[in-house]
Amino acid sequence: KEGGFFSGKTYRTWAEVEGVSYSDAYRRVYQTITKEGSTIVNSDKELGIISAARNVSYGKGKAAPLNVVVEKQSSGVKISMSYKMSGGVLAPADAVMNSFCNTIASANPES
Repeated sequence: KEGGFFSGKTYRTWAEVEGVSYSDAYRRVYQTITKEGSTIVNSDKELGIISAARNVSYGKGKAAPLNVVVEKQSSGVKISMSYKMSGGVLAPADAVMNSFCNTIASANPES
């Protein structure tokens, strides 16, 4: 987690998920992001990029960008995520972290 209330906060994480194909992981991550309430703004399966936005509570119509990159690895995939909130917008850190964990875990539900 970087930043603060007035400057805005950015949450970042990444994880390697083994035993899953790139195509399956990308599809599952895309679906999970949508199921959790984000709107997909742009995606490119070939590049492994998913850009989404999530409306924030008490944000007066503001949306926070969520960016995800799925990269092929020798035995699975690497998933990198970042979520940026502008200054004056709050989101519980545990909710953001749980969302990150759920999204990454969805890449391979059998692991």
